[in-house]
Amino acid sequence: MNSLIRISLFCFFLCFSSYLGAQNDPVLFSVADEDVHLSEFEYIYNKNNNDKANYSKESLEEYLDLYVKFKLKVAKAKDMGLDTVPRLQKELAGYRKKLADSYLSDKEVSEKLFDEAYERMQTDVKVSHILVKVSQNSAANTEEAAKRKANSIKEQISKGASFEEMAKSMSDDKSSASNNGMLGYFTAMLPSGFYEFESAMYNTKVGEVSEVVKSNLGFHILKVHDRRPARGEMEVAHLLIRNKVKGVEVKNAKPKADSLYKVIANGGNWESLVQQYSQDKNTLKKGGNLGYFGINQYDKSFEDAAFALEKNGDITEPIETKIGYHVIKRINKRDLSNKAEVKRRLQSKIQKSPRAKIGKDVLIEKIQKDGNFKTNAKVLDAFVNQLDKEFYGYKWKAPMVKAETILSFDGMESSNLDFAQYCQKNSRKRLRFDKKKPASEAGRAMFEDYIREQTLAYEESNLEKKYPDFKALMREYSEGILLFEVTKMEVWDKASLDTVGLKKFYDGHRLNYLWKPRARLERYQVKTDDEKLAKKVRKEAKKKTTSEVLEKFNKDETIVSYQTDLFEEGSKQLSKLKWKEGEQTDLEFDKRAKTYKFSVIRKVMPESQKTLAEAKGYVIADYQDDLERKWISVLKEDYEVKINDKVFNSMIK
Repeated sequence: MNSLIRISLFCFFLCFSSYLGAQNDPVLFSVADEDVHLSEFEYIYNKNNNDKANYSKESLEEYLDLYVKFKLKVAKAKDMGLDTVPRLQKELAGYRKKLADSYLSDKEVSEKLFDEAYERMQTDVKVSHILVKVSQNSAANTEEAAKRKANSIKEQISKGASFEEMAKSMSDDKSSASNNGMLGYFTAMLPSGFYEFESAMYNTKVGEVSEVVKSNLGFHILKVHDRRPARGEMEVAHLLIRNKVKGVEVKNAKPKADSLYKVIANGGNWESLVQQYSQDKNTLKKGGNLGYFGINQYDKSFEDAAFALEKNGDITEPIETKIGYHVIKRINKRDLSNKAEVKRRLQSKIQKSPRAKIGKDVLIEKIQKDGNFKTNAKVLDAFVNQLDKEFYGYKWKAPMVKAETILSFDGMESSNLDFAQYCQKNSRKRLRFDKKKPASEAGRAMFEDYIREQTLAYEESNLEKKYPDFKALMREYSEGILLFEVTKMEVWDKASLDTVGLKKFYDGHRLNYLWKPRARLERYQVKTDDEKLAKKVRKEAKKKTTSEVLEKFNKDETIVSYQTDLFEEGSKQLSKLKWKEGEQTDLEFDKRAKTYKFSVIRKVMPESQKTLAEAKGYVIADYQDDLERKWISVLKEDYEVKINDKVFNSMIK
């Protein structure tokens, strides 16, 4: 096939693929030569109308009109250069960062991590351990020595040494060493930094010993003793009678607790008894509520008794712990059978935990494979081999070397100078390394971190290309920011700040701002529980002025007070009264305040004009609407709008 035919065929296929693309997503309308495709309109129409998106002609026409106006305002904002304002660009970058985070994880792996945690939460595991302690910030050689010690202990156990004896003599956890390393029952999810511990706990069979695992405390060897259905989490309240006060035993603590239990069991009011007798000051005002708790949080006797309660509202007989006697009341128990509900509670917790790194690692590997990731070993070697001990100090500066590519993706490169700047900025990372080892090792370790950072940066820069929904959301954020800013400048600020224009608009539309007929309502309060006295006040208020009523009844002390307000006809406050001067409501007695109340219509006023000050909120809102209508008319003159009727009609159902 000659080259001319090849070129002709290539051009044909290129044009044909463009034609197919245009057919699949045609242009619905354009504003100032900016095309809005059918897919964009349908996305935003469905999103904002939800179940009302019925694709009727009326509904589509209404929304198309709104969306055209929206795009006209965005076009104006861009012409004003608002998309280049640093403050708005920073705001948009903040939105993008938050949105991008949810895409920078492997969804499949995240789902597996949740499934794993959910499955583990169904079972409690009883474990003991041997701990070789090492702090998180220890030097590499210290950590290595601790790991060797843990492996040595594990090897001795494998050869027949007693786990319990080794726990007594070799464990750095002195509290558990005294009882053969026993920790008791645990359940998922364990705190941050204990994922390996948790995995070993669930992956080791009953009666067997785990391999050496690391946590934030150091290195552990676990022995699994039992498994049981998970107790989960329970919400309880308690009434506490302390058995010791300042170290001195309280002799009548048990009889007092027993007595209170009987009162409660026979229908006594829980809240009032807790408030009156419980010696737990922290929960007195909460009805003794301790909130939700899980296993291994409280004394075993307390936990066993609480989880033995079968129904909400059930109570225990007095249970003794180190601090006293508790009557425990079950409030609620979290239901682990509702997987969707558990997922809502756990999702953010999983994302913030170290186990999420697994999902991130899988994602990074996938990004590198899809992005044709490459590193230049020669350039890396040249960089790390020239590093010396100064690399471990705060004052180390990036060397001046010839710029060469050290890693690359499709469409993105990073040089040795970029990596050097990364090392200089991350001085804390450099200071953590074992200074006895060659600086080249630290440099290579930092390069691995740099690769992760650059991989995620590459993925983040391509999110719009890879995910149509991300692109759509970012367009919404971007145009939404521009819409807000341009409308604020062209409409809202003008309506609020243009006092001359506001007054002129008010003068031209005075009849829109009228008071309905109004009544001046006087609401009396008579501070007494003497109904006869209250009736006298009410009778006087019908015949005499307010000042005369106050003068007559407030001679020695203030018995009568009142409040006056204007209400429009039809107001709730006037609903019990006839529209007539002198009309009164019946007396109402407030037992708590020991006060009688009644109201009287003192004056009825006809329809009248509102002043600008009285109607200002309504006038501003109407002025804004007027400014916006005029502004839209100007925008339609300034920017050409073309609508493809054929594409529009194709949407109608």
